[in-house]
Parts: sequence; C-alpha cells; structure tokens
Amino acid sequence: MPQKLPQIILSAFCVIAMLVLVPRFLKAAWPEKTNKSLLLKMICATLFVALALLQVSISGNDSHFAQYMLWGFVLSWFGDLFLHLRFKPKALYYGLGVAAFFAGHVMFVSAYAHASSELLSSGFWNPWELGAIALLFAAVLSFLLFKLKTHKNKFFPVLMVYAVAILTMMVKAVSLALRLAIDGQLSPLGAALLALGGVCFLVSDALLLLIDFGGKDGKPSRFKTFKLKSVNIWTYFVAQILLAFTIDFIVA
Repeated sequence: MPQKLPQIILSAFCVIAMLVLVPRFLKAAWPEKTNKSLLLKMICATLFVALALLQVSISGNDSHFAQYMLWGFVLSWFGDLFLHLRFKPKALYYGLGVAAFFAGHVMFVSAYAHASSELLSSGFWNPWELGAIALLFAAVLSFLLFKLKTHKNKFFPVLMVYAVAILTMMVKAVSLALRLAIDGQLSPLGAALLALGGVCFLVSDALLLLIDFGGKDGKPSRFKTFKLKSVNIWTYFVAQILLAFTIDFIVA
C-alpha cells in the first residue's frame, strides 16, 4: 500500500479537481460556449482519463476489461472536444463528437461483454438484456416521435443509432454488476460503481438530447435551462469517475 500512496493521492486530486472545476465550466459555458469553457471542459476530461490510468497503476489491472475501459475514456475525451468546438460547419463537429462517443460506448460494451464471458461464461446477449434494451428503445422512440417530433430533424437517424449504443451500454453495465454481485465475484461497492456509472451516463445523454433537440418546428429547445444543463454535466462527469474506479474491482 505505501508504494501506491502517490497514485492514491493523485486519484483523490483528480476527483477533487473535477468537483471544483465543473461548476466553473458550467458558468463559463452558459448560455453559450466560450474558449474558457472549452479549456475547462478539456481539463476535466483529461482528469477522468488520468484517473482511469491511475486505477490501472494502483490495481495492476492490465486485463482486457481495463484496456477496453481506457479506450472508452479516451474516445469520450475526443467526444467532449468535438462537441464543444465552435468551428464551422457546426454539424460536422457535432457529428464527429457523436461518433467519438458512439465508439466510446462500443468500447465500454466490449469491456462488459468480455468480463461477462470470462467471469460468468455467458454469451454476448441474454434474453433479459435484449428485452430491457428493446423496451427502453421503444419508450425513447415513442417519446421522440410523438412528444418531441424529433423525426423531422436531420440528425434523427444518427440519434436512433446512438440511442441503441447508450441503452446497450447502460443495460449491460447494470446486468453485469448485478450478476457478478449475485455470483459473489464483485463487492457491493464495485457493483454500485458499475451500475450507477452506466445509469448516470444514460441520464446525462438523455438530458443532452432534450437540451439540444427539445424544440418544435425549428424553435429553440424549451429544455435548455441552466438547471437541466447542470444536471446533464454533473451526471456525465460523475459517470466517468464511477466507471474509472471499476478498474479496481473487475479483472477479466
């Protein structure tokens, strides 16, 4: 433990620094993005990547699970960058940001699927996961079509593909956490970190969807409020922190 003390202190620093900087980022980014908000956001993103790397060092976990998770954090870093850039054409950078986060979720899902295969000897899918994803996707699709009428937006097909990715990531995270805990291979703390990390990520993305696409007939989104934006950002960074710490618990 003593030889790991510097990494533990640095991990605590990463978490505390994010807790301090996120409110400053929110203030700088509202109501419009600025160069200052870009800088603050990327510092926070760099901190969660560093936090994940520190957990690899502390735990000595260089398994496939850890490697897939690290790729997920790095791709999230690029997603943060592209979504916050103000260059034109805006649609291009927004699309690159969505693509980076989509790829990140593929890496997270790969980590969960590999852990499930190695530790539980189960295949990529099980009926409960498929059913949960299908029900949640149907609910999301119904809300977008009949409530927000988002199908009129040119990004609608992209949003649907991304919705499948984030829902799959969340369901598989919760499923893996529960099954490993029940099987006695994961502590309650480790299971809580994994499940809550997946849920927080989903909540964050759902709020971002409302904020960016909650307007009707080309009007600005009525969901674009500082309160909702704050919840969106906080749940996002909390999700990254929680998922980074899962590297300490799952070796597969």
